[in-house]
Amino acid sequence: MEQVVGQSMLAGGTTRPLDLYYWSRDKVEGSAEVDFCFQHQSRMVGMEIKSGNVAKMKSLFSLGNIDPTAALVRVSWDNLGRESWKFAGKDYPILSLPFYLIDRYQDFLTA
Repeated sequence: MEQVVGQSMLAGGTTRPLDLYYWSRDKVEGSAEVDFCFQHQSRMVGMEIKSGNVAKMKSLFSLGNIDPTAALVRVSWDNLGRESWKFAGKDYPILSLPFYLIDRYQDFLTA
């Protein structure tokens, strides 16, 4: 699913090309990896693609802990919405974006 989402995002970059990055961290406490990172306006966006269990997003929360201003997005089969997740005593706002709306991700990041 990461391949499909990435290709859709790159193909939709008609106003300006989108630079997609992958983020990872290896530390003694554990490793973390986020499927896609990119800039939207003046914010960093971390995007996790979940085709299965959506409850495990430790890596996305780790990225949000490093940059509290980052927009955190979960792309999955779930409904569109803004959610608040608690992890390690902190609240993280998450944009839940269904696969069928990936072409409109910019609209929902701006809203």
